[in-house]
Order: sequence, then C-alpha cells, then structure tokens
Amino acid sequence: MFDFVKNSFPSFSGTVLAVEVHFENKDSGFFLKHTARWSGAGPPPEPMGTALPGALLSLDRFTVLQGSAPASVRATYGPFSTKQTVPARYAVPDPLEPPRKNASLTELQDATAHRLDVSAHLVFRELPRDAPVLRVLFHTGGEGGARRAATRPRRVCITLHASYGSRTLTATCGPEGEEGACLAELTVPAAWWPADGKGKRPPRTVRLAYSAAEAGSGETGESACGRVSVQPAWPLGYVTLAGARAGYREARAGDAALLLPRAPLYPHSRLHLPFVVRRDTSHTISHVVIRMKVKSGLRLVSVTAANSRWAVTAEVKPRAATVTATRLEQPLRDDDGSDLDSEENSGVGEPGWEEILTWLVEVGAEGEGDGEGSEGESGRGTARISWSAKVSSAPTTTSTTEDPPHEHRVSTRLDIEKDDIQAVLPISKNWEVLNTAVLTGRQVSQAMKVLIVSQAGQVADVTLQSSCHSEDESVLKVSSSCSSVYVDGSEIRGSSNASVIVKYGTYTGLARFTVWMPEYPLEIDVDDNRLSQIKGWKVPDDANTKDRAKRSLSARGWGGARPDATNSLTEQRSCRLRYQQSNVEVYARFLAKDHDSGRVSYFVSRRTWLKVTELVLTRVSDTRIATLRGRVLQGRSTGRTEVQVLSPITGRVIGLREVRVGNDKVSISRLLVRVISGLQLNISPDTAIENGYVSETTVTRRLTAQYQ
Repeated sequence: MFDFVKNSFPSFSGTVLAVEVHFENKDSGFFLKHTARWSGAGPPPEPMGTALPGALLSLDRFTVLQGSAPASVRATYGPFSTKQTVPARYAVPDPLEPPRKNASLTELQDATAHRLDVSAHLVFRELPRDAPVLRVLFHTGGEGGARRAATRPRRVCITLHASYGSRTLTATCGPEGEEGACLAELTVPAAWWPADGKGKRPPRTVRLAYSAAEAGSGETGESACGRVSVQPAWPLGYVTLAGARAGYREARAGDAALLLPRAPLYPHSRLHLPFVVRRDTSHTISHVVIRMKVKSGLRLVSVTAANSRWAVTAEVKPRAATVTATRLEQPLRDDDGSDLDSEENSGVGEPGWEEILTWLVEVGAEGEGDGEGSEGESGRGTARISWSAKVSSAPTTTSTTEDPPHEHRVSTRLDIEKDDIQAVLPISKNWEVLNTAVLTGRQVSQAMKVLIVSQAGQVADVTLQSSCHSEDESVLKVSSSCSSVYVDGSEIRGSSNASVIVKYGTYTGLARFTVWMPEYPLEIDVDDNRLSQIKGWKVPDDANTKDRAKRSLSARGWGGARPDATNSLTEQRSCRLRYQQSNVEVYARFLAKDHDSGRVSYFVSRRTWLKVTELVLTRVSDTRIATLRGRVLQGRSTGRTEVQVLSPITGRVIGLREVRVGNDKVSISRLLVRVISGLQLNISPDTAIENGYVSETTVTRRLTAQYQ
C-alpha cells in the first residue's frame, strides 16, 4: 500500500484522515479529547488523538465503561486492519482447562484467564456496639442461571480488610452457587468503640478494603485463598462505629454487674457483654474472679480487657470460663507506647460503674435454645447464662483494713428470636449510567439484582419478588421486575444521587446511581471550517448536470421527444474545481448534579470531552453549499452553512458549527508517497484516568516477505 500525504492545504496536512480507530462495540467506551490548560506562553498544547510523524500514526486516549464483556478496539488503515482486546486490569487464572498446544494467542488469553468481575456491597454503613459483626456482600458475574452454568468455573477467594489505627482484621469468603454471592463477616473488637459519654466526640470509623486471590485447597480460613494474588487491596469505604441500639439491662451481683443488650438476638449472631464493677470512694475493688457457664445455644468465644488499669487472665471454653481481673497500679500501654485512657474505655454502664472486661458470646443455630413455654411455640428460643463474681476490695485512705471477698451468683436468660431479614440490598455492577439515549434515541440499561441478607447470614435472590420505583423518573427509570434501571431519552437532567426504592414485603432497600447527562450544546470540531477551491483539480459538476436534466425533461413534454432532437449536439458534461474537504467530530461533556448541595461533577473531568460522533445524527443545513458523508465535510459552492446535530427525541438542534466555503484557490505543492506493509495497534493502561487506556497505532514501512 502507498501512503499519500498532501501538504498543500490544512485538511490533508497528515495521515490522520486515513487511520480510523474505533470500538468493535460502540457501547464499550468512548475516545477522549482532553483540553489541557495553557498558560499563554509558547504554542498551545496538542490534543490527544492527532497524527504524529514517523511510524506512529495516532495516539488516542479512551475510557472503557464498566461491564463484564471485554472491550475490543479496531484500527483500520486502507486495506490493513487489526484488532486488540483491552487488557483486563485483573484476571482470574483458570487451571481446570489447560489450553491446547497449537492454540492462537487470542485463544490462549481466553483459555488461561477470565476477567475478574467482583462487586462489594456493605450491608450497613453503621455498626452498633451490641451487634459487632461487620458484613460485606461480595457478588461475582453479571449474569445468573443458565448463562452462568454454561461458563467455566471462575473460583476466586475474596479477603475483607478492616483497619482501625494500626490494627487490621481480615475475613475471607468465596462466591459460589447460582447467585454467585458470599458474605464476609468479621467481629469488630469492643475496644474499637468509644466510651458512651455525654461529651461530643467525632465518630470513629473503620476503613474497609478487599482483595482477591485464586481459590485455595481449603474451604475456610487462610487455606481458602491461594498464593496467586488476582487483585491487590482495593478501597471499599468506611463504616461508622455507633453506640448500642437499645442500650443495656443490668444483671447485678453485689458490686459487679453483667450488661445484657436489650436489642433482639438472632441465630448465628455475636454480641459483646460488658462486665462492670462499682466505683466507690469508701472502698476500691482490686480483684475480681468470675466464673461463667452458658447453655442452650450459647457459646463463649473470648474475653478481653476493656480498661488499661486492669490485667485480665482467662481460661475460656465453649461452655464455661474462669476469668481473673486484677487492678494495676500503673495503666498498661498500647503498642505505640501511649497510655490507654481508663476513662475513654470505661463507659457503657451507668455513672459510678467501671467497665473492666468484655465477653464475646456467640448464639448458636436456630432451634438450639430451650424453647420453653409459649415463647418456644412462637418459634423463639431461650438461652441461659449462669455466673458468679468474687469481688475483693483493697484498703483506702478512709479504711485501713481489707474487706473480705464476697461472692454472688446470678442466673440470667436471653431470648433468641427466629431468623429474620437484616437488609435488602439492591446490587449493580456499575452505579453509573451514561445517558446516551438522549443522543441516539436508544434505551440504555444497567442490570440490577435484589438480594436479602438474614440476621443469621443467609443470602437469597429476591429480584422477581420485589417491587421498585424511581424517586425521579425525569432522571432515571427502573423496570417493573427490578432487574434493571434504564434511561430512554425522555430524561431532562442528570443527578449524582438518583435513588431507586426497593421493597420486599415490609422491608425496604435503597440504591443510589449517578446519571451522567450530556451538556448542551454539543461541541462540533471541524478540522478546517473554511474550505477553498483546489487549483488544477477538476471534478464533474453534479449540480449543473441535474439542473440541465430537469430543463431537458421539461422541454420534451408529454411526448417524450424533444423538438430539436434531430439537430441536437452531444451535450458536454460540465466540470468545476474541487473544494477542500474536512473531518467532522462531535464531542460532549457529561455532567451530574447533586441536588442537595448543588455541586456539579463531570464524567472523567471538566476538561475532558467524549467523542460521540458515531452516536449522533449530523447534517448540513444547506446542502448546496456543502455535503456531509459520514464524518467528511465536502465543499460544493461558495457560501455559508452550518453543521448541525439533531436530537432524535425532539428534532431540535443540540449543536452547530458554522462553515464557510470560499472562492479563493489553493495549490497542491507536494505529493509524498510512502510504502506501508503492516499495521500495529498497542493498548496500555492510562494511570491518569480511571478505566482509561492509551492506544498507539503504528505502521511498518518495510517489505518483510517475498511478493509482498
């Protein structure tokens, strides 16, 4: 192939018009035009996506919309064409089906790895102290049912990381089953909660992240995850630590008390039971020995010190425990060497009480309680805790004698409810909707599912049993089956907090989407908005020929023969000078407005425009002046006209650019011929943009084979 480069006029100043880079599926993403800031010193910066000298034809930036299907980019240059799949940021190896030895590179990539398609969803963003189990639902795959079953297994192990200060806890789970979901659970230590004081303190938050690895050989624990990391730790957000939902009730034993939560308990739940002692000026408690037994569906997990002024030693078994707590003269120090403030860690009881330790207790499976009486008949169970406390007091300034230890025994009962729904979670792989329906007239949808999480940690898909409605249908709509949200072009604005209300029975869930709306008017880029005649380049004058044909038809009349047909001369076809042509591209900025704060956000950034040429309907207002074929604007006669973009919904003009066609002439000064023997396309991640990539299109200028 020969590459012709005409340097005589701006429209043909390089080879950019010959190479075409586009998505195989135009819904996969958008090419970008980034207008960099210019200080005014020196020439303005060149935009991305321009022709470059040498073997590099073009350098284009693009962003890929989130989705389970991989995006492919194709470059075409004359008879040459090449395609490249956008590399996945993270891939899951599949060792179950080794690739064939004679497989192609594309087949090898498809056979050895799958795209990692994981989404994370917080069950609650606030964690009360009397329900310390932090839960995050992980979901894999965009489709379920038959399509999921038809694909090869994509086993992956997900690790949840929860960090507070320098301490980090982890929990793992592996998405399996038809829903492709799993629930990661970890118990937040009681020491992470602040004291329940009346003074105002900033809320404590726990930072969350998650990572993924190939599935290991084990089913639980560390062996559940393999050594091959698939995705490094990715930030998930924060959860706020809150006080007890309904407070505590006291089970007193003299100068000691066990605090029991008033909130209902459910199977498989965990709870912190603070143990407090009385503060008294007449005597100081120096030593406490606690013996505890549980039965009927309870299990003792651990005991931790809640106060730096107390040392705690414990022997804990699932059904019984013995704990000794001793007051220290000097408070214990934290890992970083700082004192743990006793007042900061002593405050769940009433004034005059001091928390010294915290029990962690786990409720068993449903039906393990006593189930006595009428409560058992209604499905509720009963768990019992029997404990004793032997309290010793030290001498004080007012009393020089040490009080003898006295022991009190207490038996308490906890009611365990039947398993119930904890949360209704609408989930989506992408919480952003790019409203291109107002540009194309075609509906844009985003898949959604509704999952429920029970108090016992069970997960179920209830999409078809739920009902949904959008808070504002002028921004976003939702299907009656709750299986998708969509825009159809009738929307009038975007929003950064478009809400969808989901109801399942008496329970309600909320989904928030960001809907990006194009900003009007659209921007139309014309490489050269003034087109001139090309001296010495003549083309047939189609307009003159059509006019002459019309006049000839009028002269023939109904008889079909012209009066002077016998004496007519052969008509000469008229010619005219060719006008320049120019490339036309249409760009749009997409924005979303927060209707609570009024803040406006832009997709990618304020200075980044998305190329939407292939999505919109363009025309020339006066086709006698110029014509538009695809993206090429061709001058026809002298005058002014406009390139317009029309709305497919209303028919109104949503973008325009004036074009002038002059009668001045330009000349071709040089014709450069180069040999092209191949075309290459390389795609690499763009670290400056989320889900952004850079494509480089290059050519080979050497003949590499015989008879090429």
